[in-house]
This record gives sequence, C-alpha cells and structure tokens, in this order.
Amino acid sequence: MKKLLLITCMLPWLMAFGAKHSSLETSVENQGQDLTIKFKIKANDGLELTHQAPWSVTITEAKDLSLETKNGKFVTKEYDKDLPGFTLKTKAQSQSGSFNYKMRAFVCKKDKTKCFPQTHKGKIDWSVAKK
Repeated sequence: MKKLLLITCMLPWLMAFGAKHSSLETSVENQGQDLTIKFKIKANDGLELTHQAPWSVTITEAKDLSLETKNGKFVTKEYDKDLPGFTLKTKAQSQSGSFNYKMRAFVCKKDKTKCFPQTHKGKIDWSVAKK
C-alpha cells in the first residue's frame, strides 16, 4: 500500500518531466572552417520560458570540432535570452561530422503556478561548404 501511495504521489511530478512543453530548432552555419551552432527554444502555447533556471547544453561525440571537453563532454551554461537558447562558435577539424546534444531548458505556465523542466536530445550532422 505504501508503494502504491508513493507512486501515486510521484506521478504528477514525473509527468512534468515526460511531456514536451517546448520545441527546439537547431541550425549550423559555416564560413570556411568556422561553425556557428544555434539551439533556439520556443515554449508551447500558454507557456513561457523561465530565464532564471539553470539552462545548459551538453555536446558529446564531437571529435571533429574544436571544443574544450571534459570526460568527452562539452558543457555550456551561457544562455542567450535574446535568441532564446544557445549559440556556440567553434572550428571544424574536418569537412563533415556529427555530434550529439542534450539541452536543458525550463518553461512555466504564464501565471508561474507550475514549471516544467525540459530536456531536448538529438544528433546534428554538419558539413563545411567546399570551395
């Protein structure tokens, strides 16, 4: 009975993590070997982004990019409210490659009565335009 009560109490909390309350748009632009990677987030209707929360983006398996990694991960918390999201500038070390990302974001109801942590994950393929 105690286990059922615990699961019932945790269910609304767990649902906040599961549902997507935002969408993410990614892009990669290049000028020569210089790459600009953008992660732009948009809150769903009736919700708004919460800029005070601990946002981050983690890049893994990016062997062909000039990123300072620690234990195979590059992490930045330099959130740009004007985008809103993250902009990373790096150099390509080959003509093409890919990397995995995980972005942590936060959205709230407009009246701030409930907030939802968001995790967006994916893989981005990139290439450098040939001259």
